[in-house]
Amino acid sequence: MSNGSRVLTTSYRWRLRELMAQSGYHTATALHAALNNRGVALSQSQVCRIVSGTPERVSLTLVVGLCSALACSPSDLVSIESPAAQTGNYPDGRILRDDTGTHDPAARCAEAADHLQQVSRHLHAANEKARQFHATIDQIGVPLVADALETVNVARY
Repeated sequence: MSNGSRVLTTSYRWRLRELMAQSGYHTATALHAALNNRGVALSQSQVCRIVSGTPERVSLTLVVGLCSALACSPSDLVSIESPAAQTGNYPDGRILRDDTGTHDPAARCAEAADHLQQVSRHLHAANEKARQFHATIDQIGVPLVADALETVNVARY
């Protein structure tokens, strides 16, 4: 576009196979029969295509037939991913901070798990130092310091 605005695309996920399994339709043939019983005239190969792939266009007659056969709503058949979710931005256009340098969810999860392990190790080390500190206080018998620490809710481990 010449005015500098950006074009947002919306992607979607076709969930027909999931809904078929939930409804007990395990084959395209069974779905074909259910659609025919509801007045949706499609060939067996057309039904196979909508079951095995993600259609770009479907008629409302087909959507109504599928929803009737699968006892679902159109929003169950198609889950829409918003442009904000695709780009990782807020709806108002602000960009989410990405310290990892990747948008790959698996890589981000792995990096987060590594970070959590590092934090856990640091906490464990801090807890161990606190235990040693409390043991030292107990050994040298400084009840006032121990009482002061208890007063400020420092937990003894």
